[in-house]
Amino acid sequence: MQANKHNSTGQCERCGRLGAFTLATAFNEDGTFRHLCLCCDRIERTLHQRKLFADAPKTVVVWEEIAEPEVIEEVEVSAQMSLF
Repeated sequence: MQANKHNSTGQCERCGRLGAFTLATAFNEDGTFRHLCLCCDRIERTLHQRKLFADAPKTVVVWEEIAEPEVIEEVEVSAQMSLF
C-alpha cells in the first residue's frame, strides 16, 4: 500500500501535530506501534537506528617519510643508421 494524504492522516505521537503521512513506523516498549510523522520519523531513525559499521576497526593513515629521489642515469644512445 502506498501512503498518501488520504490514507495516512493522523496525529503524531512525538510532536502532537495533526497531519498527513503519519504512519506507524516505530514500536513502543510493550510492542504497540508509534504513529510518527515524516519529520519525527527521520529524527527517531537517526537517534535510535543501529549503526551498520560501528564495531568495524577504524583505519589509521600512517605517512612514511619520503627518501631522496633516485637519480636516473642517462644512457647515451649511439646513432643508428636507418634503412629508409
